[in-house]
Amino acid sequence: MPLFLLEIGLEDLPAEEAEAVAQAFREAFVRELEAARVPHGQVRLLWTLRRLALLVEDLAEKQEDVVEEVRGPAVSVGLDPQGNLTSAALGFLRRYGGAPQDLVRRPVGEKEYLFLQVRRPGRPTAEILREIVPRALSAVPCSKFMRWDGGMAFLRPIRWVVALLDGDVVPLELAGVRAGRLSYGHRFFGSAVELGHAGDYVGALRAAKVLVDPEERARLLREAIAGVEREHGARAALTPELWTMLLGQTEWPRPVVGRIPSEFLELPEPVVVAALREEGKFVPLTRGGRIAEVFLGFAEGEGNPEVIRRGYERVVGIRLRDARSFFEEDRKLPLSARVPALKGVVYEARLGTLWDRVERLRRICAHLARLFGLPPEPLDRAALLCKADLLTVMVREFPELEGVMGGIYARLD
Repeated sequence: MPLFLLEIGLEDLPAEEAEAVAQAFREAFVRELEAARVPHGQVRLLWTLRRLALLVEDLAEKQEDVVEEVRGPAVSVGLDPQGNLTSAALGFLRRYGGAPQDLVRRPVGEKEYLFLQVRRPGRPTAEILREIVPRALSAVPCSKFMRWDGGMAFLRPIRWVVALLDGDVVPLELAGVRAGRLSYGHRFFGSAVELGHAGDYVGALRAAKVLVDPEERARLLREAIAGVEREHGARAALTPELWTMLLGQTEWPRPVVGRIPSEFLELPEPVVVAALREEGKFVPLTRGGRIAEVFLGFAEGEGNPEVIRRGYERVVGIRLRDARSFFEEDRKLPLSARVPALKGVVYEARLGTLWDRVERLRRICAHLARLFGLPPEPLDRAALLCKADLLTVMVREFPELEGVMGGIYARLD
């Protein structure tokens, strides 16, 4: 049975949303196929930040036929006293292309009616695809929508469309862009790629320096991270959010190891990790509870690795210099000295100020101390200081360090 390829070329999707958008598109497309009664096999999802693609195996050439039972005239109207068909029954048969022997009698309420089973042949799949692809794309939820040219709304404008049923182009159209057999490789190193058959897609894109299979990209990323961990005896400080960014922002990722200037290694480890993660392309490495002297980045394509490394180190140095200045600025004032200012901070008027929240926490901690026989002073001190780091420069710049910096500053004080 035929193999169907659909590729939608886009302006760059946000790296943090690309995978979710791709998954939602696949789900919407499968729903449309099934609603249209088009039998199919596996629907393989392929995507990068510049394209959404589906490979549909064993796609039927047409919809499944559907058999509908149509109610005709009442028996008293469709048959004469001798049981012969009347003009009403004959007209009913002509209308639906049925034969007298196909008629059945069935009671409906207190009357008996003539029924006819009508087979409606399925439409060609190529015709169905022209309708369901735009609907599936329009059903994808997006954080923001853009409108362009033809008025279609999507996360990013569509720049090209490939639609092949085996080797034949399916003449569909998306946002004014007509489908063809021309895809595009890597923006820096590839070029236009003419596809002769849907089955050529993954290999042809790989030859044009695009790893369109997310599993292949993920494998490459994991191997690179594991290799650097072994070489430097360190552990990658990965989060699900950082992994999503790494997977979503490159089509031909190449690992680049950079060094962190020694002057920044004395900063608290969470600060360095947050500064590196913020860029979305750098993987921090830790060793023995401290930040390692190296970090891992992923370049797009095959540029000069030495030039890329120096560029990454410059970016990291600038960000860490900023982080150090935040740290030094915060240390000018003890954490406890920031507590009174919480009385002027309101996030939700019905909940009061941050100071009100602190006071509620102190009462809860006092109750817990009595309940479990704990010394009340440490709990009260922790509750008193727990919101104070929200007023620091560091937490304003790196919100994920809320609470973490409070602990660091409190211990230093």
